[in-house]
This record gives sequence, C-alpha cells and structure tokens, in this order.
Amino acid sequence: MTLKTKHSLAAFNSHLSTTWYKNKQSLRSFKKKWTSIRHDYTKPPVLYGELEFSERIWSIPTIISNNCVIISCYDGYIYCYDTKTLKQNWRLQTAGPIYSSPAVTTRGDFIIGGEDATLRMVSSNGLCLWQFKANDVFHSTPTLDEKNGLVYAGSYDHSMYALNAKSGKLVWKRMFEEDVVDDIYSSPALTVEGNIIFGTNKTLVCIDKTGNTVWEIENEGRFEGSAALDYSIETGVIGTEENGQIVVFNSRTGTIRAIHETGGFIVSCPSVGYDHIATIGSDDRYIYGVNLQSTEVIWKSEVGARFVYTPFSTLPNGDPIFVGTTDNPTHIDEAVHCYDHQHGSLRWKITAPTGIHSAPLITEQGQLIVGSHWNRVYFYRWPEVYE
Repeated sequence: MTLKTKHSLAAFNSHLSTTWYKNKQSLRSFKKKWTSIRHDYTKPPVLYGELEFSERIWSIPTIISNNCVIISCYDGYIYCYDTKTLKQNWRLQTAGPIYSSPAVTTRGDFIIGGEDATLRMVSSNGLCLWQFKANDVFHSTPTLDEKNGLVYAGSYDHSMYALNAKSGKLVWKRMFEEDVVDDIYSSPALTVEGNIIFGTNKTLVCIDKTGNTVWEIENEGRFEGSAALDYSIETGVIGTEENGQIVVFNSRTGTIRAIHETGGFIVSCPSVGYDHIATIGSDDRYIYGVNLQSTEVIWKSEVGARFVYTPFSTLPNGDPIFVGTTDNPTHIDEAVHCYDHQHGSLRWKITAPTGIHSAPLITEQGQLIVGSHWNRVYFYRWPEVYE
C-alpha cells in the first residue's frame, strides 16, 4: 500500500538540517532526520492518553528512542515513559524543579538544566553521566553542538557556559550584566558556523566556539526569547520585550535587515517554516508571518491568545504550531494552535481537560505530546493516511 500524503519527506529533512529554532523537533529527538511521513498534519490529532504528576509540566517532552519519552517535572524528577503503554520505564531525582527542556544526542542521551543550578547529562537508561554546578539556576534550554563536542547553557548567575559535551568539564564561561536580574533568559541559537546567538538584557550577542564576541545588536527592548535562524539565507529573527519589535538580521554579520513594530511585547520564540517564512507571536494577540528572504511581514492573524515564552514549532508540512495562553488564571483555556504558514489562516486547534502549557513534541510515529500547568501530560495521535 502507498501512503496518501502530500507532505514531502525530503522537504522536511532539508528543513531540519538548514534551520535552528528553540523547539525544532530534531532538537527534542534522537532522530535528526525522519525516515517516513505517514500522517496528515492539516487535520488535528486525537487524544489517546494522559499521565498525572504531582507538579506542573513546563519542560518540553523529548523523545529518546522510538517509544520512550522524557518528561521533566516541577517536582524535581525526570521521568521516562513508554509512549504506547504509558508505563514508566525509570525516573531520576534532582534537587529542584525543572523548567528547562532537554537537548538530545543521536544516542538518546540528553542534557538538561535545573532550578538546582545544575546542568546534567543523563543516559537513555536514566543514569546521570555528569553534572555541572553553576552559581544560580539553569532556567533556559541548553544547546548541543555535537559537531564540535560542546554544549552551551545560560544561567541566572549572568553567565553563558560552554562545556565539553562528553565530560561536562568547563571549556569557557562569559559573564554579562551582573546588575540586571535574569539577564540571560533566552536559549542560545546555533549558527551554521558553530557560533551561538542569544540575548543578554537589551543586547543580542553572537559568540564563537572559543568564547569571543563576533557581533552585537543593541535595542531599547530586552531580548528574552530565542532567535530562529534560516541557514540557507544567513538570516535570523527574534522579538523584543517592552517595545515589541520583530528584528530580522544577518546571522553571520549581525547587520539588521529589518525591524517591524507590533502592538505588544514579544517574549515568544519564533520558528522557521517552509519558503523562508518565520512565525512569531506578540502580546497584541496576533501572530506574524515574516518572509526572511524579503524581510517583509506577509501576513498577520489575530489568535486572541497570549504568547508568554511560547516556543513556536514547525510541522512536517511547514505549518507553525504553538501553545496560546489566555488571561484565565486557571490556565484551563490554553490550547495548541496550527496555522497555514503561507496565508496565516487557522488550520486547527486542540484543547485538553486541564489546559496545555508546555510546547509540544511531535514524533515520527504520529504523536503530539504536551504538558499541562495542572500536573498532566496529554498524548495525541494523528491517524495514518493510506490510499
């Protein structure tokens, strides 16, 4: 039987290898490219299971083998579950809550930060391979550069750390604005040259693998989200808090290519889809489609939701997917939204009994796995599409 799907496997794998954004699915998976696409992502997935925990799930779920998902919880535990049976395989206790999301190696080992000021590498069977202690929490998500054997992580102690990914030993650290609380909130974006780009207060900085500054961009607003990069055209995009700007820049030189104003602050993390179209959310409750080649805003759509530290992602058909929050303090109204990347029209929206909070994981097996503010993880599935 042949699969009836218009989604291109070659296009998606090319996308995974030529972009960087915080919730790119290959960063949350041991699989850096897919071997098949068997599902129609223009339709919403269907809920098939849930797990209950003692605390909230804000960390993005991560897949470390075909049927093993990592769920990191505010109760201080890292859990591994079977995605088919929803049975627990193992758990690892840390010394504090976990907000950071794992960065996964091709072996299925992963590196994750903790509110206990510790960065850990954990094996696929739940053993702590190494740990590194900073002077304050690792709140943001670490970035793994497997090619150069480095892992980068920012801490609330005002420092960006570069560690040897195999041993966990410090390679270098750079301290930034000590007088600014939480000056490094964004996760470092990895360029094709092996540099990292991240925000520190009102400066967007690019640093090479030896710790030297390549370029800087200054702004009147804070850079709290993470940048998204399109390697094929050497272009990045990021939003600013306070003044709500979308900044498009040359990722190699730091030259600003365009600045677009929005009606609200931006702390969301954009994604890059097909056709060089990036998507980012503003607190004016709109999402914006930006053509990174022309630098123009080609559409904007009113979602009616807020995007508070929301990492956008891209489905295998190129469409953006994201969690929208509301003013409801119970978080029950939070939902996953999918929009057409070319025109900005709503494709579908899914909700959950206790709301949805973490960014979603998408697996090659057709699952969408997402955490809730109310101590749940929900498992959805797309049906396989056959002729």
